[in-house]
Amino acid sequence: MKTGYFDIDDAEYFGNYTQFLSASRLKEFARCPYTFNLYEKGLLSRPSSSAAQVLGTAAHCMILEGPEVFHERYDVADGPVNPKTGRCFGRDTKKYQDWLAGFDMPPIPTEDMITIEAMAASVFRNENLYLTIVAGKGDAEITARANILGVDCQGKL
Repeated sequence: MKTGYFDIDDAEYFGNYTQFLSASRLKEFARCPYTFNLYEKGLLSRPSSSAAQVLGTAAHCMILEGPEVFHERYDVADGPVNPKTGRCFGRDTKKYQDWLAGFDMPPIPTEDMITIEAMAASVFRNENLYLTIVAGKGDAEITARANILGVDCQGKL
């Protein structure tokens, strides 16, 4: 394995995902080594995307690609409203799941959108981050790979 810093796209990074230990995979192992092992052996399928992954991917899009691209790619919506309560159906209900099936990408809940906007504002207020990430004066996201104690590791910095 080649060690160092690499400018690779997400397809390559995630295409070789199981060959490397990463922070996400380490957290998955810490949650439940048994389930992690089933994932690794292909006996159990990983969930397609967690709420945290959707939030992180959407935040990256907003910060690195801008609001215009973000709004082309994502819908901001909270779900269908239950007429009896006046509030959105819960995420575990059939009504919500049926509504969700109409989207290519999971919609971003309003609460998460507020978080994404706050994250973007924070980056734009920080001159060093802004110059590095947004103005293209550095590497917005670079992959680091190394063999540590015989384990091939990778992470996005």
